[in-house]
Amino acid sequence: MAGRVRRSRYADVLQRGEFVARKTTAASGTHRPKVLRRRMTLGRFLGWLLLAVVVLAGLFYGIGGWHFSNVLRDDLLAVSHDPPTYDIVAVEVDGSQVTLRGEDSKIDHPGVLGLAWEDGYAQVGEVLEAVEDGGETTATRLYLPGGTPLQDETAARLDSYAFSGDPMTNFNYPFTEVSYDSPVGEMGAWYVEGNSDTWMIFVHGRGGDRQEALRLVPLAWERGYHILVIDYRNDEGRGADPSGFYQFGRTEWEDVAAAARYARENGAQELIPVGYSAGGGAVVNFLARSPLRNQVSAAILDAPVLDLESVVDHNAADTPLGIGPWNVPSSLTQVAKWISSWRFDIDWAEYDYIEGLWRDLHTPMLILHGDADASVPLDTSI
Repeated sequence: MAGRVRRSRYADVLQRGEFVARKTTAASGTHRPKVLRRRMTLGRFLGWLLLAVVVLAGLFYGIGGWHFSNVLRDDLLAVSHDPPTYDIVAVEVDGSQVTLRGEDSKIDHPGVLGLAWEDGYAQVGEVLEAVEDGGETTATRLYLPGGTPLQDETAARLDSYAFSGDPMTNFNYPFTEVSYDSPVGEMGAWYVEGNSDTWMIFVHGRGGDRQEALRLVPLAWERGYHILVIDYRNDEGRGADPSGFYQFGRTEWEDVAAAARYARENGAQELIPVGYSAGGGAVVNFLARSPLRNQVSAAILDAPVLDLESVVDHNAADTPLGIGPWNVPSSLTQVAKWISSWRFDIDWAEYDYIEGLWRDLHTPMLILHGDADASVPLDTSI
């Protein structure tokens, strides 16, 4: 039809929409689009909660595992010859008694201990009285004769060696300094001559020195045994292990073998190695790996480290987490050990001498260990 404008249905819709829009605007003044909100369902909430838990757990185990792998490296593996720290105070000396104060757990530990300070050394004995207050312990102990004079209010430390010096200064045993070669260089030892064909070879613990052996030296002297108190790799002034770490017997046994060769070359017919703590691990490896084990008639192990992973677990369980009142959980310890295994090239199974070496040992052995040992778990010696 001429003169008529054809309108599409879309134009009509737009026109009606415009009318509605005007009507709405007129009625309310503004027009706000409707916003659809999705309701938080229980399933969605639990999903977000689970994600948050996973993220927090990842941060806890990742950061915590890395941190405690550093602690493991610094406190257990790393070679250190730092000067000693004096962490207790000898408050008062009164004749045969001394009063000690500090946080060291050995303050009221039974038995005879060494008391060392900057320019002296003495022994303390029986605990007469002990009081704990605010994390510190004040204990009065017997002050044994023969030590260096001690002044009141002296910074000191306790050690389990109980002796300081050498065989001459402690027992009036004449000795000579001897040396021999090992795979990592020259080693040294105290040699005390005996009157039999048996030599006792004393092997100190991780980070220790020859003085650790002094408490058992009279045992050998009274029986007429020759005495060899040795150094080994990573000791101050001696060759380092190629790994740069303590190896808890896996490589140190070679230095024990070098000492055994020296003894054989100088007339030894029978050998009795004595190992303290990590030195016990070195002795066990020597007995399992060296051809000279056939010359060994017996061995003595004092609180030996026979499974390094158990030592880590034992100490971690008593280590504060640093968050709240809790100690390090075993799950975090497992993560720290796993991280350490690839950071520091540790195969924990290789440090388990109970599973790996014990069945190959046929040497009569005396093992000394007590339930008061806070460092090495007793159950590895049973």
